[in-house]
Amino acid sequence: NGPNIDDVIFTNNKANYGIKIATQALKIIGPSSYVVTVYNKPLSPAVNFGVVDFYNQIVQGDVKMLPTIIDSTNEIQCMQENPYVSIINAAELSIKNGYFNFTSLEIFCYPSKKLQLQFQADSSLPEIAGTRNNVLSISKAVQFQFRQCTKGETIVVGTCVPCQNGTYSLSDTVDYSTKCIDCTQMEGVLSCHFKNIDVEVKYWRRHDDSQTILSCFSYFDGCNGGYNTG
Repeated sequence: NGPNIDDVIFTNNKANYGIKIATQALKIIGPSSYVVTVYNKPLSPAVNFGVVDFYNQIVQGDVKMLPTIIDSTNEIQCMQENPYVSIINAAELSIKNGYFNFTSLEIFCYPSKKLQLQFQADSSLPEIAGTRNNVLSISKAVQFQFRQCTKGETIVVGTCVPCQNGTYSLSDTVDYSTKCIDCTQMEGVLSCHFKNIDVEVKYWRRHDDSQTILSCFSYFDGCNGGYNTG
């Protein structure tokens, strides 16, 4: 059996681990899957990883990490949509306090599809006489599931885009044929956006999925307009 990490203490140890036993980086800890809910902006919440050694200690030292798309037809369902991965802040590629915090990571794939990335961490090893490679590489695969577009959105260049002011959509099933409807010329409508329709006083809608604007027979308290239906 090897030494017990709690029973051995180093003195005058120059390693970043201080008086503790440590080994080279052994594995990456972090999520194996992630649901993407945002488009055209960095992932939220951010994706975080740590790198640990044989004793499950967070590795201290010079470690770099880079995410790349894994080219596997079994895992990638959006290759025809030209998937990409980018990191706006290059500083996030370097470990900080033992962790990688990818707050500017942005990836693209078609809604409801999956994309697999490989996160590879490279750590520098001490130079040893006779060795040719002083870099240790470990990796972790993460599958990203992209959410479906929802009511009030359309698909534009492979991303979910909400209907802007003056337009709306009440379609439950969103695909490339789904369009935002202009409401600026509709009788009884004050405004609209996303999946919301604001009707004038003396007008109403039967339910949230109805785009038919009805005129009230007479003005009464139950026909005050607004976003309410029924």
